[in-house]
Amino acid sequence: PETVISFLRATQTKQWATYCDLVGDKETATQNILKRIKDVIDKQGTLHALRKGFDIHGGGHFDLCYFEPTNPAADEGRRLYEENLLHVQRQLYFSDSDEKSLDIAIFLNGLPIFTLELKNQLTGQNVWNAMTQYRQTRDHKMEPLFRFKRCLAHFAVDNQWVYMTTELKG
Repeated sequence: PETVISFLRATQTKQWATYCDLVGDKETATQNILKRIKDVIDKQGTLHALRKGFDIHGGGHFDLCYFEPTNPAADEGRRLYEENLLHVQRQLYFSDSDEKSLDIAIFLNGLPIFTLELKNQLTGQNVWNAMTQYRQTRDHKMEPLFRFKRCLAHFAVDNQWVYMTTELKG
């Protein structure tokens, strides 16, 4: 949550200030915006949210990422594109009920876009173990991170193979 709010404040300063003034304080603005982002992602998915951003009542429009401009003269577009925050997190603990974690999660501006389970044949595991782990211990019904359209893709990786899926269904 801190990363997505930092991104919005850094790239859309006027919209952020206007919305904070409208609702009265930064804490309320933060909570409202986080709830709105969650609602958009729950209804339309992360890819839609990244591509289209979101509107918030009385606060206008916010973008959640910026794509590389095709026009080399687009200085402002290039500056905004360079403000994107890519974050790689090892051992992401994703469950509130236990100590379950996945090996790597990749975030764009605070939103999870990829998960990876990494295996190494030297330790006796391979890509099939990673796929089994996704099937058996990554419950898309209970854990929001594994719901369809929440992440763009989930990867099972070993030293020789990479498999991916966009939807986990057990």
